[in-house]
Amino acid sequence: MVEDLTPAEAAGRRALANTLLRAGGDIVGKLASLVLFAVMAWFALRPRAPGSAGRLVGIFLIGYGIARSVAELFREPDAHLGFLLGGLTMGQLLSLPMVLIGILLVVRSHARAPRSRLERP
Repeated sequence: MVEDLTPAEAAGRRALANTLLRAGGDIVGKLASLVLFAVMAWFALRPRAPGSAGRLVGIFLIGYGIARSVAELFREPDAHLGFLLGGLTMGQLLSLPMVLIGILLVVRSHARAPRSRLERP
């Protein structure tokens, strides 16, 4: 059954739907932050090997960059920018260098960490 809505009622329903969709992006962002906190706490409480400086920061940058990119999937892109390269939003493009720097830090800290006696040639 089709409802006869006045223009004001139709506009109100559209505004409510837009608000709920935007809230969905915020909820995803908050959940991603909670997961990132749990992962960071787990890595921070583990015993660290000497020479692993930068690993925790790298893990944070990777996690935050991925979480932000996923949260951007549920948000509207900026009105004045829209979608950019390959359908990515500005938030996703700005998260890409963050993830790459995080990977670099983790790889570098792993390469500098001392190896056990069994692994040495």
